[in-house]
Amino acid sequence: GWTPCMGRMSQNGNEQDQSLWRKLLGPRVPSLKTPEIVFYVIASIVHLSLLFTQTQPYASITKCFLAPSLSIWCFRHGTSRFLWIALVFCTIGDLFLELPQEHFFLPGMGSFLIAHTCFITVFVIAGAAKTLLKKAWIVLCYLILGGGLLAWAWSGLPILLRIGIPFYTLFLIGTASTSLAYSWVTGIGGGIFLSSDASILLSISHRIGPTIQLALIMPLYIIGIFLLATGYCFISYKRKSSDDQKEKLLSEQEQ
Repeated sequence: GWTPCMGRMSQNGNEQDQSLWRKLLGPRVPSLKTPEIVFYVIASIVHLSLLFTQTQPYASITKCFLAPSLSIWCFRHGTSRFLWIALVFCTIGDLFLELPQEHFFLPGMGSFLIAHTCFITVFVIAGAAKTLLKKAWIVLCYLILGGGLLAWAWSGLPILLRIGIPFYTLFLIGTASTSLAYSWVTGIGGGIFLSSDASILLSISHRIGPTIQLALIMPLYIIGIFLLATGYCFISYKRKSSDDQKEKLLSEQEQ
């Protein structure tokens, strides 16, 4: 008589553990009505306000709170681990780029390079590579755009950066291309992210002034990573739900 009882107790215990774990991770159904997204919006507004009024070091500090909140949101919604890891490396890159010494620029660019590698991995796993084989014009257009920007900025770039920036640009184009191949929402995010980094390139090479730089880089970055993260979460959930419904219908028809 005790074995079934113990079995039920064990099952109830497992269900309670799973329930606690679900509460910790949050809902699998994506929602923008969460503390992380509210924090992201507020932190973005505060950061841009501090940035435009040139209030340091608080502008730099608030910048490093942006990507982590999106990373936590992605983690809690059970999305691809590469997505929230990408946002973690965005955070590390933001930190390096805000440090005063110039020699932190390359580690910052390296961190974003890893972030873009993770972004590309997310979309390739989701089937973007197959789409790009059929729509090669996406990659071609971005290569032309990237090449044009590099040609315009080249003579104004420091010698050391001329080695790394073309290589980094390829990964940036990779994120923009694969995200667009996945969906138009994430594609807009990837394109805006590219525009943000293009503004940095043009700023370093003295092709745009401080005012334009201030107006472009961070607003575009904030919108870009938001659309990449939330767009992928919502669309992947929608597609998975649709696939599950199709499988259920096929199973019912076979029965």
